[in-house]
Amino acid sequence: MRKQTRMVSPGVRLYLCNPELNKPCEKRICKYNTNAVEKLCDCTKEKKYALKFGQKAKTKAYTPGQNK
Repeated sequence: MRKQTRMVSPGVRLYLCNPELNKPCEKRICKYNTNAVEKLCDCTKEKKYALKFGQKAKTKAYTPGQNK
């Protein structure tokens, strides 16, 4: 299945993040984290944590720093 991507500069590709899969992320500035003070990030460099084409991330309360 295709992934949702963004090209930020030549040779650098970011994938739209699926926060449910991206356990290593602390989600301190996550767009989908209702506990985040600043919601700046919705991407990942890791293809394995990417949203599938047509899939949408769910917004919910993640505890920053807990990797959950």
